[in-house]
Amino acid sequence: MARATTDGLKIGDLITLKDGKFECYLGAEGILSKDLYVSNALEEFDDCIYQIHSKRQYSASRELESFLETNNIDEHEDNEHVKQYLKALKKGRDNEVRLNDAYLEQETGMAVYFGQTIQLFHLKSRKYVLIDPKKLARCERENSSVELDPNGNTNAWIQFMPRRKIDREGDRILTNSELFILIAERSNEYIHCADKSPRPGSLREVNCS
Repeated sequence: MARATTDGLKIGDLITLKDGKFECYLGAEGILSKDLYVSNALEEFDDCIYQIHSKRQYSASRELESFLETNNIDEHEDNEHVKQYLKALKKGRDNEVRLNDAYLEQETGMAVYFGQTIQLFHLKSRKYVLIDPKKLARCERENSSVELDPNGNTNAWIQFMPRRKIDREGDRILTNSELFILIAERSNEYIHCADKSPRPGSLREVNCS
């Protein structure tokens, strides 16, 4: 369930997301721990506030990351040719970040629709919600981990999908809409509140199912 600050959800709006089954809010401490959970949000409500951001591009960031991983390059590389290429890749990454920020500023205030690809920005930590398909969830090991990342990647692309039959893809998302959170780049995978009960003293896990 999404709660926006206006009658219709817009890019830049601050929202909370409440799980209908457990009546708890999607939250994250975000500073010391990057894991997501659900809680009643009474004590740490700041942990449960997110901002709607437009879809960011990550092609230049992926190219830099792939080059560093494939070639096992570090920041003190001596090869001049490699250093220049690395510098060009970093410049491309930085330009992409600036362009993403400019697009976000441009699109702030625009309506958000069911099925539109967006990103969830955790306001307290200034990080994006994403899944890590290479990392298993701690509690429900058959599912993928959901966590926070300062930069995000294509696994941070999400879509709010309608839960009720009266809503359709392409409709405006209104305050208190009931919805599913689909991972845009992962076929039929959703952000999911763990059915398995947490250990005593722990909070209920959020993962990708």
